[in-house]
Amino acid sequence: MSKFKEVADRIKSSSYTVVFTGAGMSAESNIPTFRGRNGLWSKYNPMELATPEAFRRDPYKVWEWYKMRMEIILNAEPHEGYYIISKWE
Repeated sequence: MSKFKEVADRIKSSSYTVVFTGAGMSAESNIPTFRGRNGLWSKYNPMELATPEAFRRDPYKVWEWYKMRMEIILNAEPHEGYYIISKWE
C-alpha cells in the first residue's frame, strides 16, 4: 500500500481530523496576509495594533483595526479549497 493511500485511509476513518493551512488559504479569497508581499505588517505597525500594550494605550484604535479586518473577512467569498475541506466533515 502506498504511503498516500495509507494516509488517505486514515483520514477517511478518523473522527478527529484537523486541517492546518497557511496564509495562502485566505489570500486566495482576497483576505490580506500579515507577512506576505503587501501584507498587513508592511502597512501597519503590529506593535501599535496587535499587542496588549497597544490595546491599553489606545483601545479605540485597536478595535477599529479589528473591525476593518472583520469587514474584509465577512465580505470575502470562499474559494474551492474551503468547500473541499468542508466536505470532509
